[in-house]
Amino acid sequence: MNRLDIEKALKSQKLHDWFNANVDGLIAGKNAGFYRENEITSEIVDCIANSNIQTQKSELGRGVVDIIDTTTNDVIEAAHNGTFQDYRSSLNHMAEDYQKRISQGYKGKYFTLIYLMHIDRLDPNSQIPKSYATAIRSKPKAELVATKALVEKFLKALPNGIVHHEQFHGLKTPNELLTILDYDIYLMEL
Repeated sequence: MNRLDIEKALKSQKLHDWFNANVDGLIAGKNAGFYRENEITSEIVDCIANSNIQTQKSELGRGVVDIIDTTTNDVIEAAHNGTFQDYRSSLNHMAEDYQKRISQGYKGKYFTLIYLMHIDRLDPNSQIPKSYATAIRSKPKAELVATKALVEKFLKALPNGIVHHEQFHGLKTPNELLTILDYDIYLMEL
């Protein structure tokens, strides 16, 4: 798997169009049967457009890999986090997945995609899960923005740092006139 292919997929108009077309699902999440991490990951694989690169593939019963290149055994693991959640959540997820795949014998290249969701503004009647809405409303906007900065700080401190950062900001939907959704996707190569 070539890192440039992943970057090209992240920068593609197709992926940007997908984010704009799926704002309602990204907001409502599993309440609407839309599993954010899996949906985003699947669309990235579609944008890579290589039949050897597959998503959510079970490898010989060893567990589900988010994305795998079946010819090289290269792996991409994804982690989803909201700025209203503990900033360490996606970082811990990334470290745990890496250790898990190493112990399972994966020897190809290893990439991580961090999907960071930030609700810039929240409609009072939002379809976002109630626990998320409560968490968002309980924190000052500055704290939510600071969470994003903390995630970026820690990712940059890793040996290879952030190898690509793609922004999907200002996402809106006619169903929630006040909600503004931002996504940042960070690509890491470990």
